[in-house]
Amino acid sequence: DFGVAKHVAILITETAHDEVVGTPYYLSPEQAMGQPVDQRCDLYSLGVVFYELLTGAKPYRASNVEELLNLHVNGPVPLLKPPHDHLQPVLDLLMAKDREQRYPSAQAFLDDLAMLEP
Repeated sequence: DFGVAKHVAILITETAHDEVVGTPYYLSPEQAMGQPVDQRCDLYSLGVVFYELLTGAKPYRASNVEELLNLHVNGPVPLLKPPHDHLQPVLDLLMAKDREQRYPSAQAFLDDLAMLEP
């Protein structure tokens, strides 16, 4: 789930067992703050999936939705460990908190990945 690149209301709830229903693990900072979104919000969500694919874990974990959203807004971009640490600059651009610092397009991301291939 890469989110939707338009302004929508997102309902996030918790169950009696503190399980989150919805996709707060993949929300961009601007979505978490209720700001307008564009394609760069999807690139942030792609960064979350990218991290998960490389590490097998979510980049941010919290005991409740508010803490999780705060991490998306204010937490540092998680660090990749070897053997994937050479991809940290790519992850940093995908998951930049300020959308102006993110890749401007999916093609720019793909171009960077192509340059990293052996």
